[in-house]
Amino acid sequence: METERDFKPDVGHEIRAVTDAEVAHLWAHGWVKLEQLLSPALTRHLLDRAREHMGPGGDEHAARGGTDTGNPFWNDRHRIAEDDEAFAAVCLGTAMGRNAQRLMRRDVGVLSSSNMLAVKIGTAQPSSCGSTEPTPIDRNGYLGFWVALERVTRDMGGLRFVDGSHTLGILGLTDLYETYPELLDGMTVTEPVELAPGDATVHLMYTIHGTDVNRTASPRWGLVFGYIPEDAMYTGGFAWSRATLAWRAAAELRSGDRFGTMLAKVYG
Repeated sequence: METERDFKPDVGHEIRAVTDAEVAHLWAHGWVKLEQLLSPALTRHLLDRAREHMGPGGDEHAARGGTDTGNPFWNDRHRIAEDDEAFAAVCLGTAMGRNAQRLMRRDVGVLSSSNMLAVKIGTAQPSSCGSTEPTPIDRNGYLGFWVALERVTRDMGGLRFVDGSHTLGILGLTDLYETYPELLDGMTVTEPVELAPGDATVHLMYTIHGTDVNRTASPRWGLVFGYIPEDAMYTGGFAWSRATLAWRAAAELRSGDRFGTMLAKVYG
């Protein structure tokens, strides 16, 4: 049996490759479910490490000013890959970078744009809905990964997507259904995606997505990370998080700059 001591940071063999069918589904629908993206052994190891950082119930990490979001929707710990080699091996490793490039459908270098632990506490935190606000990059290609470190049932507030909404582009910081009823009323909202440990979802840059309330007494453990194409340029738009905002300030990025001085290249 594999033990914590035996676990190696080189985890490429613990991450499977995405399939052509999964790439096609992503671009047809704006999102895709990747079953068993991570092996059971790797997922168990990451959950153990996550509990070390966040506490057994996911509620012991206090948001760090200038780094963590500290929002009411989940408890987050940004830049976990920079602090823990187990998460670095996944988020910043070649295997996941290769998958990201395949999902982008471009022969382009891949940069790691963000990574965090996100724990939705049972019965304590409200639902959330993603909007398609102006972004810091000038082109399509951002990918958002959400990996379940423990089983996620529909009652735990699994991710939901507005199917096909990636075709609508930027809709802004607004109540989307109130502002764009003619666009969205005919679109299907998926049921909450149920995930086994090691399963993941990936969504595209403009896909509208969100979660419901976690109605159980158990925390919902997620590892969330994103990638952008290496040739993307900074627009001066909103940062994804306070951590990203701090990186941008340190790198002294100006509109039209590329992100190579700020973000780690993971593939290509």
